[in-house]
Amino acid sequence: MTRRHRGGRTGDLLVVREGERVSADARLVSAEGLAVDESLLTGESAPVDKRVESVAAGAPLAERATMVFSGTAVTRGGGRAVVTATGHATQLGEIAALVSWAKPPPTPLSVASPVSRA
Repeated sequence: MTRRHRGGRTGDLLVVREGERVSADARLVSAEGLAVDESLLTGESAPVDKRVESVAAGAPLAERATMVFSGTAVTRGGGRAVVTATGHATQLGEIAALVSWAKPPPTPLSVASPVSRA
């Protein structure tokens, strides 16, 4: 599991290493050969190389190479990052909230059909 250097809040320093799962959304401050499996969030099958250089504001999730996200797995290298979101405020938490609001469509058997009586 990733280690936090303080109490697990926004602004804490998060240390990530190969083989660990990321425990919060965080912005990288250092990275040494870091690659992360983000398939949980993006569907991308290959690990994503991470770097410290900034990306454009408003970049899509899949292009945020300076961020690590809760629930993703470190496949190579390591780094340090400052926590930007925890719990329900993470990208994974937002997806969970969207899924919880989704209602499945009715099945053909559950739809009551009008019965005609003669």
